[in-house]
Amino acid sequence: MIRPGIGLATLAIALSFLASCSPRLSLLVSPEAAEVGALAAQAARQAKGLEGLVVLPDADPWPAKGLVARLTSTPGWNLPEAAPRSSPIPAAVLPPAYAPLSVFAALGQTKDGSWDALPLFFDAVGVEAYYREGSAAAPDLPNWNQLGEERWAGRVTLPGGQPMYREAVFFLGESSPQSPAPHLEGWFSQSNAAWQRGLSRVSNLTTLSAWVSSTWNFAPGDLDIWRKAGSPYVFGTTYRSFEISRGVLQRRFSAWRRSYDSGQTALAGQALFLEVYGDAKKSKGLEALLKLLCSPEFQIEVGVRLKWMAVSQSTSEIDGDSAAVRDAARAALRFFPLTERLPGSIPSSNLLGEIQAAFNFAKKR
Repeated sequence: MIRPGIGLATLAIALSFLASCSPRLSLLVSPEAAEVGALAAQAARQAKGLEGLVVLPDADPWPAKGLVARLTSTPGWNLPEAAPRSSPIPAAVLPPAYAPLSVFAALGQTKDGSWDALPLFFDAVGVEAYYREGSAAAPDLPNWNQLGEERWAGRVTLPGGQPMYREAVFFLGESSPQSPAPHLEGWFSQSNAAWQRGLSRVSNLTTLSAWVSSTWNFAPGDLDIWRKAGSPYVFGTTYRSFEISRGVLQRRFSAWRRSYDSGQTALAGQALFLEVYGDAKKSKGLEALLKLLCSPEFQIEVGVRLKWMAVSQSTSEIDGDSAAVRDAARAALRFFPLTERLPGSIPSSNLLGEIQAAFNFAKKR
């Protein structure tokens, strides 16, 4: 049994009895996807065509032989040394069970139907609030566009010291139909050039009256003292964090939706993608891996045990809360992919690095 919290060390020894074989396919797994990679390694033991699969942390040296697939939240970024350029994943190798929500297809699919990287699972940034003791009524939660209303003044807090929440607020705050549309190719390595207007307005976001004072310096643990029944505060979090930390207190969660004048919406969150390095057209092992990762059975297991939601519409919901989030994603015009894992040395003029700097130096409540 794979327990939540399993680390990269387990991935490094997964399928160790196959290590002496010449691998036809290696799966590199980023830290944020470690638990999913461990489940994949376990399932591959019984999967036809994956007898030679080797699962490794993507911090390891680049494999010297064979085709390489990578499970990560940052395609094309945070790569191990000596990584080559990735190759498109042909549509022909995808199993029929893969039917992505359109907002995720827009992220990774190219005009010829191939994929720069294949979105598999996602999480969404949102807000939660606690029920008042003895109350049968669900606590109210603000959509993004409601944060300027007086009733939310001084009530919304989040671990604003973390990169992912800064990115979420930036993209939802700056998002408009004219903003550059997210597409995976170069998304995490893009320069700040197209977003200068948004970066110059970060102080407008950090000084919204809704924020609890000092929230832009908070880590998750700083919010714990306010997490109790009847708390007047609303907490920025993600669906996965909400689910994994469930306790005896009743709470309500809602994904943060930015509404456009057209009535369409945008969401932000983390997603896990599969990318390929090598000739994907000639690998039967890749087809077998995709069949495993895209199977509703595997995706349901990932959802139930690890609380990642499936991108594919062929997979059933985890629970009522996940159904509501997936409905929001189904209706969304855009999903902005975020990351909590920035490289140790961020290239100059990189947008994600500039977002962190802009929040560091912005005026705050």
